[in-house]
Amino acid sequence: MLTASLSFFDFITDILFIMQLDGWRNSTDAFKWEFILAIVFVAAPMCINLVIIGYTLRFEMKTQRFRGWFYRHMSGTTLAAILAMTNADVFSILGSGILDLDLFKAPWKLER
Repeated sequence: MLTASLSFFDFITDILFIMQLDGWRNSTDAFKWEFILAIVFVAAPMCINLVIIGYTLRFEMKTQRFRGWFYRHMSGTTLAAILAMTNADVFSILGSGILDLDLFKAPWKLER
């Protein structure tokens, strides 16, 4: 849960940083480049993590057991996937068994 909380904080601070740079964009050309680079360096890792998460879900959806679990807990899985865009380790929380809740008992094909 700490990882998920820190990832949420990281996501919010990334967005706030980009918004702060956007406020300075009328200053000079250097800030325009910093703004573009900030977007690239925030968006690129998020996109890479999203591709990894999508691949993992596609791989796991081949089993009937995981597919059933996924459809029962789609909102929790979606939230974990969004948080995992900043840190891919957050996605492993779905198989952690926290509080003995079914949401956190993903039947992974390969136990991690």
